[in-house]
Amino acid sequence: MIRVRVRFYAGLRHRVGVSEATLELPDGARVEHAVDELARMFPRALRGMKALMGYAYWVAKNGLQVSLEDELRDGDELVVFPPISGG
Repeated sequence: MIRVRVRFYAGLRHRVGVSEATLELPDGARVEHAVDELARMFPRALRGMKALMGYAYWVAKNGLQVSLEDELRDGDELVVFPPISGG
């Protein structure tokens, strides 16, 4: 098992209701697995997140933007950025 720290920013932090969470995932887990677990933990706030990855939501792992296929390691930190709108 690996532990991954997840941090939420901006309006997403308010919708989720916490500033961070810890995930326990199986060895070999990818960002996709973390996204699935987050959607399960916070269904109202993160509905559709996986489908919108790369278009609206994006995730950084240890300071670098990643895709759903990137592998996670014990101690990694993910930061989830919400959709941004403006004009």
